[in-house]
Amino acid sequence: MENRVIPEVAFTQTPRRKSVCERAALNFLEDLLLRFQTSEMATENISFKNKVVLVTGSSSGMGLAMNLRFAKLGAKVVVQGRDEKKMAEAVQQCTAASPFGYKPLQVKADVGVDADLINLVNKVIATYGQLDVLVNNAGVIALSPIDDPELMKKFDNQMKINVRAPVLLCSLCAPHLEKTKGNIVNISSGIGMRAFPGAIGYSVSKWAVMMITEGLALELGPKGVRVNTINPGFIENQAWHDKAGYGPEVGIAFKKGSPLGRNGTVQDIVNCVVFLTSDEASYINAVAVPVDGGITKTIQGTSFD
Repeated sequence: MENRVIPEVAFTQTPRRKSVCERAALNFLEDLLLRFQTSEMATENISFKNKVVLVTGSSSGMGLAMNLRFAKLGAKVVVQGRDEKKMAEAVQQCTAASPFGYKPLQVKADVGVDADLINLVNKVIATYGQLDVLVNNAGVIALSPIDDPELMKKFDNQMKINVRAPVLLCSLCAPHLEKTKGNIVNISSGIGMRAFPGAIGYSVSKWAVMMITEGLALELGPKGVRVNTINPGFIENQAWHDKAGYGPEVGIAFKKGSPLGRNGTVQDIVNCVVFLTSDEASYINAVAVPVDGGITKTIQGTSFD
């Protein structure tokens, strides 16, 4: 059975009227862009020296991009994944990115296995003696219609990886984050904010991630630990698109509907992660940040072929 689901998203946009305030804002942003010629420059003055950062799913893709930026900003990072070759390559890249030549701790772990997560956290603490930042980035996506014979199998796996694993990891890391007054960022999705046909399991799991964040932020906030969520929109990430079964027409549709006229990049997400986990965001807690160019505000409905 063909289970690949192709969304055609219907977008509407409100008429734009450039007020004096809007023109002033645009001028400010233009000036800002001139000063920050690359996305990395926007965070280059943030320091994570002497801080330990754990990003799940960090042997490739978006997780690796996060680790590379944290390493460049002075952090001691942990490379977690399941593919030994990819992990070894990630370690080399992060070591080269570190201004101090820090070699990351490499831990093979399946986030869907409790014992692996327990071992992961134990190794981090045994190696570094502390933990300052946890980013629950690892996740799976399996789009399928309601009549898919494997619907519940896919649903259960998404709940295990996208929901249960972050809860367990937060539980294991919380005592250590309390000591360092650290923080957590959970990666959700725009699909957790807007329902899409054929994405029940993924949508439910990513909505749950936002609820995990809100609950933990209220529970851990008094202990000095901040917890926030990032909801990526359509990100140009071919490996993820292949997993989801997205064809090129999906990216075209999202780009056409975006108020900014473009889709997101991995670095857009990395920038937000770095900011939220830095001291610059010390008063930001319990929020879900849509890094989507405003596209979720334009979506009024969806249809599927």
